[in-house]
Amino acid sequence: MMSQPIIAFSSSPLCAGWVLGAAAVTGYREDVEWREAPAFEVLMLGALCDYQRISAAENYLRTNFGELWDRLGVKIIR
Repeated sequence: MMSQPIIAFSSSPLCAGWVLGAAAVTGYREDVEWREAPAFEVLMLGALCDYQRISAAENYLRTNFGELWDRLGVKIIR
């Protein structure tokens, strides 16, 4: 059985640099609205499950939810 890469989510920009062994770390550039952020994270988890590459999931999210992506200030660090 192949192990899946770990994806770490962080709602704090300060936490992003502290996760080790992750395929990617996601977060927000600024404080976010509490209802929008969890909704977007559910969309992101779905995209990460549907696509094998993180870049493909990111492209899907930017294409279909770009306004929300921009408003939240989403950041992915690989």
